[in-house]
Amino acid sequence: MPNATSSPVLSKTGSSLLRIRTQIRQAKAAEAQETLKATSEAEETGESDVDSGETNISLDASTRSIGGSHMLLNELPRHANEILQRAKSDLEKPGNLKKEIRENVVAGLHTLYEMILKLSDSRMLHMLESSKHNANVYRESERLTQRHARFMHETLGQYATLKESIEKLHKETESTRLIVSYDLCEAVSATKREITNFRNEIKLRLKLGKSDAYYLGRGKVTSRQYELREIFPKPSEKTCVMNCTRIT
Repeated sequence: MPNATSSPVLSKTGSSLLRIRTQIRQAKAAEAQETLKATSEAEETGESDVDSGETNISLDASTRSIGGSHMLLNELPRHANEILQRAKSDLEKPGNLKKEIRENVVAGLHTLYEMILKLSDSRMLHMLESSKHNANVYRESERLTQRHARFMHETLGQYATLKESIEKLHKETESTRLIVSYDLCEAVSATKREITNFRNEIKLRLKLGKSDAYYLGRGKVTSRQYELREIFPKPSEKTCVMNCTRIT
């Protein structure tokens, strides 16, 4: 009968080697799971303060419905190994199947088991990378949060200082305005008084100037009359009669 598959037939030595490799992979998977668990615990201690209440679904606890039963994805290699061993035991029982068919079926099962192990290793690598990425993102978020908090603290401090300076400047400006207003009112009042006094003084001087000019002009006329009288004395009645007789 021709072969049902092209997969190589595994001998007992190959089966033992496969079993050893399976144990090594399971040990590596257990070690990776412990590392992932330690990283998850370290993240949970920091995320407890900043978590917004959203449900954090762990990849370790994710399940899939396989064959009608729910299984943890991390335990799939173990279940696959159990299924492989049971299938081999069933195929090795005496029956109507030929040895070549049984060997081909066992080889195919081993190939599927290898694929499951590789997928499990790939999944564990993705989980570790995701855990590292989440840790880096969390650290970066913490750094940005602290930086933002420092910036806000400095900004609030500068705002308080600026507000205090503005209030102080407002008080000084108000005091200066009151002082300037008072001084300006005093200066305006003094200027008005000076203008009034100056006007009154000008009016008084004008009045005094007219009186002085009048008396001064009258005095000059009187002194001139005295001078003329001294030069030309007033004639007597006898002199006037004699002059009239001469004329006639």
